[in-house]
Amino acid sequence: MNDEELTHNLCYLAGLIDGEGCITFAGRKKYKGRDLVLSITMYDRQPLDLAVKVFGGRIYKIHGNGRKPILNYKINSGEAAKALELVAPYLLVKQAEAIVGIAYCQVITDCRGSKGIPRVELQLRNMFYDKMHELVVSHKVVENI
Repeated sequence: MNDEELTHNLCYLAGLIDGEGCITFAGRKKYKGRDLVLSITMYDRQPLDLAVKVFGGRIYKIHGNGRKPILNYKINSGEAAKALELVAPYLLVKQAEAIVGIAYCQVITDCRGSKGIPRVELQLRNMFYDKMHELVVSHKVVENI
């Protein structure tokens, strides 16, 4: 994929994420942590195949409404942050959520040992979760993290 084609695809995917996508944190009870998740849910597979081609990730069939299955594209954690770094300049509606998600993945560690996540890091993760929730609810622009 050449640079012009990549830019074209990133612009298209940004519109798709702004309209049909979700940038959030999903809980992991076992590790008391949260993963960054980028997802897009829709009926048509072709745009989701493009997301897989450009970003990686997977497509899941959720269920159907009697006519067509509902499809869900999903990418998690560091891969989601890399995808958001590529697409963030082209996002209009969800750019602030993308910035919070990228920052989250830059400062957290992946603590899966028997001791779990240190308390300080857990507090930091919760701060990012609260900021993301605030943005989703109010659609405010991120000024400072």
